[in-house]
Amino acid sequence: MKYHAGTVSFLAITAVAVWFFTGPMPICSFGSRYSCVVDGDTFWLEGTKYRLKGVDTPEMKGKCSNERRLAERASEALSAHLGQGELKLQTFGEDRFGRTLVKISSDGQDAGQMLLDKKLARQWPDGQKFWCDN
Repeated sequence: MKYHAGTVSFLAITAVAVWFFTGPMPICSFGSRYSCVVDGDTFWLEGTKYRLKGVDTPEMKGKCSNERRLAERASEALSAHLGQGELKLQTFGEDRFGRTLVKISSDGQDAGQMLLDKKLARQWPDGQKFWCDN
């Protein structure tokens, strides 16, 4: 599934970019991944794979049912957040898996902070995993 709706403009200034979207970004499925959400902290945008800098979210194939449930909620929250209008990205190099590390905001709200506020993420690298404590 490709995400076509809403791309209005692209502007690159050093390591900052701006996109405009309308509607939630789809959750990735099998096949081509062009613009979609992989999980709560990883997404594809126009063919580039990004990882949110400074946060870690539960894994879709997590160790416990609570982790898997929170992972789904985090993915849905990121999907909705990325579809709220103007996206501003600031890149910070790559992680050890080759994903571009990014801080991204939608209409001025930081995606990582939104996930932390909703208790769907932890600080990375020093935050404690909480999703399988029970």
